[in-house]
Amino acid sequence: MTSSAKRILLGPYTSSFPVSTLLPSSGQYTQLLDIMRLNCTYNPHERDQIRGLIDAIPGEISRYDHELASRGRFSEVVVADRATLQNLLDRCRSAITSPIRKLPTEVLLLIFHEVCWAAVESCHPVFDQNRDQATPKEYRRLAGGDLANIAQVCYQWHMLVDSDPLLWTSITMDMRSWATEGDMEDVPESLFQASMLLHNALMRGNELPIDVEALVPRCHPFGLVALAQSSTRWRSANLLIDSVMAPCFKMVHHNLPFLERLRLRFIHEDTAEGPKDIVEYFSDAPQLKSLYYCGPVDVLQPLPMEQLLLFCCSQLVPEDMLPLIKLLPRLSHSIVIHLDLDAFAIDDRPLQLPLVESSLRDLSFATATVAGLGPRTLSQRVLGEILDALKLPSLARFSLLYALREEPILWPHSQGLAFFQRSRCQGHSQLETLHLHHVIITEEELIECLHELPTLRDLYVTDHADVVLPNNPRHVLITDTLLQRLSPNPDDIPGSLVPMLASVHFKTVGKFSDAVLLEFIEKRVGAVAYWDLENEPFDCCVSWILGYIRGLGQQQAAAIENMAQNGELEFTMRVDM
Repeated sequence: MTSSAKRILLGPYTSSFPVSTLLPSSGQYTQLLDIMRLNCTYNPHERDQIRGLIDAIPGEISRYDHELASRGRFSEVVVADRATLQNLLDRCRSAITSPIRKLPTEVLLLIFHEVCWAAVESCHPVFDQNRDQATPKEYRRLAGGDLANIAQVCYQWHMLVDSDPLLWTSITMDMRSWATEGDMEDVPESLFQASMLLHNALMRGNELPIDVEALVPRCHPFGLVALAQSSTRWRSANLLIDSVMAPCFKMVHHNLPFLERLRLRFIHEDTAEGPKDIVEYFSDAPQLKSLYYCGPVDVLQPLPMEQLLLFCCSQLVPEDMLPLIKLLPRLSHSIVIHLDLDAFAIDDRPLQLPLVESSLRDLSFATATVAGLGPRTLSQRVLGEILDALKLPSLARFSLLYALREEPILWPHSQGLAFFQRSRCQGHSQLETLHLHHVIITEEELIECLHELPTLRDLYVTDHADVVLPNNPRHVLITDTLLQRLSPNPDDIPGSLVPMLASVHFKTVGKFSDAVLLEFIEKRVGAVAYWDLENEPFDCCVSWILGYIRGLGQQQAAAIENMAQNGELEFTMRVDM
């Protein structure tokens, strides 16, 4: 603290104004800075002194404000001293009363974990055309990225970040900026530096299971040594690999005891034996549960398909379909099939797939086209040929997820209906969920399919505002007649269409009357109560297509609100984006 002093401030109205005894010295600022960086006050006397300043400074600031208000002209000295006092008060409050200083250690660590997962830079490559700019970004990411910034805030945060191995269980690498190709005898200095940063990041994880994301181009093999050696700790691996680098992954074979999730994609997948060898190296993974794969399907036989809970295969082309169909009997849980329709348009020969039976419970399709090749009916033909090859008596969920950059999928009705009929188990369908996103299906086709699905509990259907069809320019599916046909008969609920339906999602242009919608909801609420389906309310969601947004009538809205308040209904109305 400065000693007591007085300064005579002379102006047009000569007066005596005592200078505040609380104005700090440079040493006091240093003391406060040290306390903030340590994030703790070890000396109780220091803590009491700072709290005393927090109590006293507001009075001094008020005295300065009064002095400034009473003067007839501006005084730079008084203004400067007042600003100094305000700055001192802010620093004292930061050192003692800042809310984040009061958080328990476990809460701070939770925040740090959220910051790490939310970091955008950790999810994307850093490489650009300028290697000189990309390399420092990659080094920073390997050194900790946002975690390194957090650790610089104060001593306590540095200690927390450095001492919690859970914060260091995610490794992301874009090796395009590491080094070019070369012989083992000629390892660039930059590669040594990057490898050391990776080694240090792995060490901070303290042998805990880690999540690895790596883009591996054609590069110097030395850079992959530390990554491959850490495979005994991999919990998940997201790898985009140039096929010529396959030999560098040989050491992961039989060294994947914790691997649960694998995402595998290839650069130059046509390179001889590359994808086949890499897949073989991942064949011994006793904990593997999820596989996301983009590459030639005919090399997947060595993988433990029987233990997978989810298999997602993307950008499938015609030559992939036969080996994929042959894999299905080994799957018993979920599969998501992404079809590259451009490739099917180029090679439009019939698929000629054999009929296979599988115990799959969840089947989803997605389609994509960039060039927009082929006729509008292409998705209908391809999906129809695939469904003709399937018998899935255990199927509980069937979804057509989305259609990317193209017109909606045309429902292959004859093949789809035959698929549902063929997949019955002991004469009854097991299907509980039917989601038809971006699918054009007529009311008659939908009703005919629903007659085959008496156990259905969850339904998603949609209108299409921008699809031009003969005599139906908007393809309006959700109308009064559909709602009436989906409404159960209160006198014969078990004999009604999809009697156990407990959840519906309508994406719509709103070409139905509010009264019929309310009647449908009321009858479905009664049916759910009849079955006493786990004592859950009926769930109804109405998603308005952009350009067709409207509200419900006051009477209908009030009735729906009343059912929701009584716990009989979960109702959502939103705009579909």
